[in-house]
Amino acid sequence: MNASALSQENVRASSVLGTTIYDHGGELIGRLDDVVIGRFDGRLECAILSFGRYAGFRSDYMPLPWGDLDYNPYLQGFVITRTRQQLKYAPRFKAGDEPNWDDWRWLEQVRHYHRNSESRIRCRPPPSLA
Repeated sequence: MNASALSQENVRASSVLGTTIYDHGGELIGRLDDVVIGRFDGRLECAILSFGRYAGFRSDYMPLPWGDLDYNPYLQGFVITRTRQQLKYAPRFKAGDEPNWDDWRWLEQVRHYHRNSESRIRCRPPPSLA
């Protein structure tokens, strides 16, 4: 597919994988490693955030509800509505120990944590980039 056929609002999944993810203060949290899509309804369930060590070393992964990501053109990356501290106890998994994505209890645990964590802050570009 010709990249020029895509708008600025609609992009192919392959073009967003690897995109950096920042907290609301502009601090790098990790990268978008993958997405989980509902097989029957086509709904984006989760974005899989990769953080920890890179370059072939073991990483940790954290599923985030897709709706919690906002694209920030100033940062050329996604911004999440939580701080690093708020993510400290979020559900996660290690490389090689992926959860069963068909287990509704796991997905509900992810949704529940993010729905009930501390205040959600709408994202704005850091003042230095505005």
